[in-house]
Amino acid sequence: MSVFLVGIAAGPVAVADGATGDVYKGRIDLPVPFARFLDQPITLSASRDRRVVRFPRLKVYVDCPRGYYSWWTYTLPPIRARASRFSVHREVAKMRDGRRWRASLDLRGAFSSDAVPGVVGRLRATIWVPRIDAGGARTCRSGSRRFDMTVTSGAPTTHGVIRQLRGPAGCLTARGRGGCTPVRGSLGGRSLLVSPDGNHVYTIGGGGVLAFSRDPGTGVLAQLDGASGCLTVTGEHGCARADRMRDARGIAISPDGTALYISWLERFSSSTPPRTGLSVLRRDPTTGTVSEVAGETGCLDSEGLDGCTAWRYIGDSGAIAPAPDGRHLYLDAEGLDGGLDPRVAMLHVEPTTGGVRPPDPVGCPGAQHDREPSSPCAPIADASVITFAPDGRHVYTGDQAFSRDPATGLLALVAGRRGCYFVPDRSDPQPDPDADRCMSLRPFSQSIHALATSPDGGTVYMGDYDKAVGGFTREQRSGRLTPLRSLGGCARLGGGAGCSYARALEGAHALAVAPDGRTVYALASFSRSVVVLNRDRRTGALWQLAGRNGCAAAGKGLESDTRTCAAARRLGLPWTLTLSPDGRDLYVSYERGIGVFSRRSR
Repeated sequence: MSVFLVGIAAGPVAVADGATGDVYKGRIDLPVPFARFLDQPITLSASRDRRVVRFPRLKVYVDCPRGYYSWWTYTLPPIRARASRFSVHREVAKMRDGRRWRASLDLRGAFSSDAVPGVVGRLRATIWVPRIDAGGARTCRSGSRRFDMTVTSGAPTTHGVIRQLRGPAGCLTARGRGGCTPVRGSLGGRSLLVSPDGNHVYTIGGGGVLAFSRDPGTGVLAQLDGASGCLTVTGEHGCARADRMRDARGIAISPDGTALYISWLERFSSSTPPRTGLSVLRRDPTTGTVSEVAGETGCLDSEGLDGCTAWRYIGDSGAIAPAPDGRHLYLDAEGLDGGLDPRVAMLHVEPTTGGVRPPDPVGCPGAQHDREPSSPCAPIADASVITFAPDGRHVYTGDQAFSRDPATGLLALVAGRRGCYFVPDRSDPQPDPDADRCMSLRPFSQSIHALATSPDGGTVYMGDYDKAVGGFTREQRSGRLTPLRSLGGCARLGGGAGCSYARALEGAHALAVAPDGRTVYALASFSRSVVVLNRDRRTGALWQLAGRNGCAAAGKGLESDTRTCAAARRLGLPWTLTLSPDGRDLYVSYERGIGVFSRRSR
């Protein structure tokens, strides 16, 4: 007895009994291994008192027995809910090939009491197949399948709402294009940060670093005067000239705010792979001015040129993450042997200058050999994104969790299945090779591109480069991660998979958690939007704010309709975002400039 339920589709839905109420969306997934991608979104509506529930017409596509493809349509009557629970049984019949076929649908559900309003339940479809040719009668069942839906109306709060500043103060572009504040030097870099004291903002552009003063009261940015406003390879536009830096790709700042770290690539390098490096800049906390640190600890170079220390090739992302205690620096890098295995590589930081030096090979087993294995100084991992727990005891990358020794900086993989994670390939019927040893990230469909940790260190959030942001409970001692099980443990475009319903969330490329822990911001590159997610500080659940408060978008995105979002300036694709330490302002780095947003923090 077997059934092949390929998918479920839904017809139009109306609010029950004409009463204005909530609408819930999600997915009822009755898949087969070779067609998992055919699951369809389902919508239900409930009366305001949640006593009457109405489903749309449900159409189940069935191949049972094989070769007898058909759609079975179930029209469900209004369902009366009692004590927040409801159930329905529906039977249908039709004639086919001169024989009578019968089918039934059993559905039961309940309104959830989780932080995000929703409905959870189970559904089972049964087909009774008459005698066909020489074969006997048979029964095909789908088995009981769980489904969940979350309310499509947003969180009823205005806390965390962002609005772009009006006039030229709301954006900065080269030569003031688009009515923005003019900037000297090139913008469009993929990294942006605010100094720990909140007084300055730094970003990278074509071949350099740009420095801005920040007004703590208004959030307005102004480029520093003269040569202090930028440090570039060419020294054009009145900028200071950098002697040992090339085209900047990543930027980070030390926890005490006295040093900046710039990963760079020599764009027109004749070597293969291209020359890469890391430059250390000294920052004056009073003026915000930056300058290169002299000596071997002031820079690393894959070819050991310009008086820099010879070191590894830095990975394409240029990701940099200083430890919260300021003693070590971690980067996306490659093997010493020239191997392409991505690694999260550690450097020691000099306490007086902020300069860096590679670890002693004696303390890194295998690091001095021709073929470098994974080592505590540079374990193999997807380090295109790196983040720390606030206490600095654990490091998280795109696919691994590590414990960190604060004294030595060495990393060790967190043990067990909850110490590594992967995104399953739903189009491949074969089991994933990592399934036995690592945790499957089911809400996601693309690789992890964004990481952020809550201020209390209890929750880690991940964003994939498709349409979801998910939360994970972090064990403070071990560093192991467990997916949030409540509804709203993730936010997903269109809902489903236990996630709350989200809009304008395609291509989650960066995440930021507000200092008060009440809001999570997701930068959606394809939607060209910033999505505002209310965070339940007790459970970690996410729920997008209602209407225009739930997102700010620069016109219509590449993939999704963003007409329900607040308006933002059109500055091209957004790359990253960052919050000021006081939580009052949010800054976004775009393809052609910087966006300045005020944030409601009370």
